Amino acid sequence: MVQVAAEKPKKRKGIIIWDFDRVLFNTEKYFQDNAQVFRTYNIPEDALRHAVDNINNSDATFSTAALCRELKKMGLYCPVSRARRTVNQSLSRYRYIDAAADQLLHRLKRRGFIHFLLSFGNGAYQGKKIKIAGGKTLRHFEKLIVTGKPKHVFIKRIARRYFDLPIFFIDDTRSHIELVQKYIPRVCTIHYSGRLSLRDVERTILNRHAD
Repeated sequence: MVQVAAEKPKKRKGIIIWDFDRVLFNTEKYFQDNAQVFRTYNIPEDALRHAVDNINNSDATFSTAALCRELKKMGLYCPVSRARRTVNQSLSRYRYIDAAADQLLHRLKRRGFIHFLLSFGNGAYQGKKIKIAGGKTLRHFEKLIVTGKPKHVFIKRIARRYFDLPIFFIDDTRSHIELVQKYIPRVCTIHYSGRLSLRDVERTILNRHAD
């Protein structure tokens, strides 16, 4: 868990808990850039995507080392240390969080909403990815949490702490949404699918808060 210093809003209006991958972070662009890296090790894109899907559909958390192990099961080799170094360089070189996302976080914070970032994954890998890719965008967040546990465990703690405020949870994974709906029904959940934009999410939050 990483604590990030943040300006406290003048009047607290609510809590917004954000997922990272495929919500704020452009995961597909990140994959395509990484596919170029792994091509240098003679690993085709379809094999790379298959390996990524295998990890995501298992109980394992994602990391470069886990990806190389999965590729090895498929008879494909990649040097873990070199791959990790090149992937980290890509994170530093390219922008994976759109400027519009940064502006949205800023607008909502100015209105009095407190942002939390809650990401599922390997603590070392995911934490580093968030810190490198997030850059100045992370200044909008009260706290960053990376966990391999179900997200509703942490959201329940946040709900207890901020019992007097409305709470919104945005995630692209249906199972995370359903567990929060089951165990913390007072939290307003937003399933971030391909049909939604971040502006849609912003409008939903403001409209529901007004209700």
